[in-house]
Amino acid sequence: EISTYVATDYQRKGVGTLLKTKMIEACPRLGVENVISMYFDHNEPTEKVNQRLGFKVVGHLPEIADVFGKKRGLKIALLRIGKERKGAAPASAPAADETEHSGRLDPQQHREMALWAADCAEHVLPHFEQRHPDDGRPRQAIEAARAWARGEIDVGSARAAALEAHAAARAAAEPSARAAARAAGHAAATGHVADHARAAASYALNAVKAATGSDAAESDWQHLRLPKRLKAAGLLPER
Repeated sequence: EISTYVATDYQRKGVGTLLKTKMIEACPRLGVENVISMYFDHNEPTEKVNQRLGFKVVGHLPEIADVFGKKRGLKIALLRIGKERKGAAPASAPAADETEHSGRLDPQQHREMALWAADCAEHVLPHFEQRHPDDGRPRQAIEAARAWARGEIDVGSARAAALEAHAAARAAAEPSARAAARAAGHAAATGHVADHARAAASYALNAVKAATGSDAAESDWQHLRLPKRLKAAGLLPER
């Protein structure tokens, strides 16, 4: 059973999705085949995150707890690990649970999100490469994000590149370099869960702010690069 608790100031920024994604990614290595999420039935944010990650509600215990003076029920959601490895869709046709984004995301929009995330990460990559010129892992992750969007590699390959970029981030001591590598890692992971695109953009802003003290110009650049179709669909935040 997994649970995540996100501080108020960091809610609605994709942190809960990223935390659960990391836990899910560790499951095959740990031999975990089934993951359970239990949450009160009025907790809509948790339910939405679970839906994006492929959890299915398998049980509901109505009004079993008193929460701040109100009777609340408990939902039990299940995710079976390994489905992607046993029967993944081809790279050019992502599986439904990979492309789901609040029920509104189609495959083309998903690919556009990955390309936009890659652009955001690449724009700040010099903050990493100037300090670590011999470490190509973040750039390879950005290339993997674009390769997935073009249908040239599968989700598993893109995720592997993402993990390598995050390893590069852990090895970087400088905040701007570390954030730039994180942006690349989340760009590559967008093929798995579309909300990683938001995190890629956020870490890119962090990289610029750590280096210069302000991310305003970078935020302007990101929004100019944001595809109109994504803006119109409300899939990524407007300022």
